[in-house]
Amino acid sequence: LFLEDQIEAWRQALPDFRYTPVPDVAGKGQVPAAVLRDYPDLSGREIYASGPPGLIQALRAAFVGQGLAASRFFFDSFEHAR
Repeated sequence: LFLEDQIEAWRQALPDFRYTPVPDVAGKGQVPAAVLRDYPDLSGREIYASGPPGLIQALRAAFVGQGLAASRFFFDSFEHAR
């Protein structure tokens, strides 16, 4: 996780801003389930994610199935250099 001071400043300044860090330290695909525990209905929300392609695909599949509009899923996929 990075820019934690900046994120905390946003959290304090923006009343509707919510940040839920979910590091996938075990590497076992726990991120979608962890997010959905706290946010079971994603309609009307935006999701910003970064990670390897498999994680991004899993997040998109799980979140769109829980009401997230596909156009509100923003991501940075860590592609492998060739």
